[in-house]
Amino acid sequence: MGHHIDAAGRFQSDKHPELPVDKVVISFKDPLARTALSALAVAYNNADHEFASDRERLTTIGRGPAPPPQPNMPIGKWT
Repeated sequence: MGHHIDAAGRFQSDKHPELPVDKVVISFKDPLARTALSALAVAYNNADHEFASDRERLTTIGRGPAPPPQPNMPIGKWT
């Protein structure tokens, strides 16, 4: 299959091989991750309001601003 996808369809990071299968590292410090983190906060708002609230707070204390999540945001190549 793909470079990071095994025959069972599971993701394995080559940059972080110590991670369990189907897990990724995403950092609040990474400007490229801010859109994904914002979209995740929106998606988790009902299930984990504290996460959503904390993510929003990070955008106001100097780690943002994050671009707003886009509806139907296409999934790009994750490496």
